[in-house]
Amino acid sequence: MTASAPSAAIGTVETEIIRNRLESVAQEMGIVLRRVSRSPLVSETRQYSTALLDGTARLVAQVPGNLAHLASIARTSAAALDKFAFDLQDEDILIANDPYYGGSSLAQLTLVTVTMAGDDLVLFPASRVQLTDIGGSQPGGLYPAARELFQEGDIIPPVRLATTGRIEKDVLSRLLKNNRTPGRYRADLDAMIAANRIGRRRIGELLTEFGLAEVRAAIDRILGYTERLLRAEVARWPDGAWTAEASCGDFKGGTATVRATVRIAGDELEVDFEGSSPQLGSFVNSPLANTETFTLIGLLGFVPGAVPFNEGLLRSVRILAPADSVVNPSFPAPTGAAAYHVGREIAVAVAAALSQALPERANRPITSLPLLVLNDQPRPRDRYISQLTMAIGGCGAAAGRDGWGWPAPQSGIDVSSPEVLEQQYGMRVIERRLVDDSAGAGRWRGGPGSRVVVEVARDDLVATALVARVDGDDGLAGGEPGTADRIVLRDGRPDAVDVDPIAYRLPLAAGDRIVVAKGGGPGWGSPRERSAEAVRDDVLDGYVSVAAARRQYGVVLREDGLEVDEERTAEARSGAA
Repeated sequence: MTASAPSAAIGTVETEIIRNRLESVAQEMGIVLRRVSRSPLVSETRQYSTALLDGTARLVAQVPGNLAHLASIARTSAAALDKFAFDLQDEDILIANDPYYGGSSLAQLTLVTVTMAGDDLVLFPASRVQLTDIGGSQPGGLYPAARELFQEGDIIPPVRLATTGRIEKDVLSRLLKNNRTPGRYRADLDAMIAANRIGRRRIGELLTEFGLAEVRAAIDRILGYTERLLRAEVARWPDGAWTAEASCGDFKGGTATVRATVRIAGDELEVDFEGSSPQLGSFVNSPLANTETFTLIGLLGFVPGAVPFNEGLLRSVRILAPADSVVNPSFPAPTGAAAYHVGREIAVAVAAALSQALPERANRPITSLPLLVLNDQPRPRDRYISQLTMAIGGCGAAAGRDGWGWPAPQSGIDVSSPEVLEQQYGMRVIERRLVDDSAGAGRWRGGPGSRVVVEVARDDLVATALVARVDGDDGLAGGEPGTADRIVLRDGRPDAVDVDPIAYRLPLAAGDRIVVAKGGGPGWGSPRERSAEAVRDDVLDGYVSVAAARRQYGVVLREDGLEVDEERTAEARSGAA
């Protein structure tokens, strides 16, 4: 790949053009990855991210389909590039999934492709996906009984999958041998390689058009702008220190507590996790990159407007996480559920601390998803089912904004279509809908939850079910909580299991029904302060029932349900009725 000769210093207009071009490259990579992949986790639920890093391994642009990849794709790619820093050639392909090399859990695989212009390292396209399987004791890589990382699957430190574009067949063979779904695994790798290849092509076009010096100068300006944007916002916040805690079970009778202290001094923002639980012999530990990701998720809800996902964002916040703790464990502590449990508590604790400083912006960060993992009993390869998220939505409200339902805007994650559930997973979709009266009432209403009911179409399935949130989040500023997440296995049978919060290796048979419900998000502010017209619209949209409109909001609708009875509403809200 060649680059045109450098020219004069780049201007603001050219910088903006290059910024949009870089982001469009990452977006196109994501489209290719999704369309080429055979895995429903990628093609349907969008459990992937694509990004570009520069020659010094700084994150330049990112499209996070899965928001849990926010920092991990950058940190894993940087660790891989650092390991091979003095032995890189154009079109080399590096892969890694090791949580202790910038990752989160073993089921998250990152692939980065080297792009050079002459002897210069230029831009590296990177992709990250959720794998169907990664070996280990439990299909799907989610093993509640794990005490060590070794039990969770195949640990891949940064290795070279291809040299100058030629696949290292011995490396590939070793990877596929340690996977229960080698065909789907190979297809995922091919899709990632294809996505990175289109990234390389577009990078070449960009360099030909603008030149290497101009692109590098633009990147410096882009990252600097993002950092200044965040720091300028932080400078408007009050100085001080605020602390909050959040906890979750470790599935073994213990508790993982996250303690976050947010310190603000001018435009400096620091998050200190001193006082968090020591690392656990459980799969809820959060590696440092995962902790960084969910810290940012907790913070971004307080920043108005869109924020570019690049290195400027990552370097705007200083994170202190004590070693050997649940938010910065040491190898070989297991990490399989980091993003589903402790990750969420990290975001909640950070948001709760900041809510004390900025009560008018108080919010609950996007919640994790109720997760159902289904596995076949041993059969021919590629029949395993895993990481099946069937219900999403139910985000919390914030001042001036109702919570979102399905899908949540903070992430590109979606759920598998009924056709995929029925054709590939051997299930029949009985019901899929948003649930009325599931959202927390408030001046701004929480997002409604969703409910999916499927019927198992074949015998010999085993379920590992995880509920991300057993109780609904508390409302804010006088708002009401939303409903809780819920998974019910064998619904309607005498031996039905209402998962609270985990059911490990429960058998299922043809005809069994599974209910997966995502709870609603909490409300913000007093429900009696919500406009009567907004409540009427909620009723017409099916989010709120006529009875709940009166009970929770004090809004009375006429018999046809289409208009507000203003007189009776005034009486109800004044307490006269």
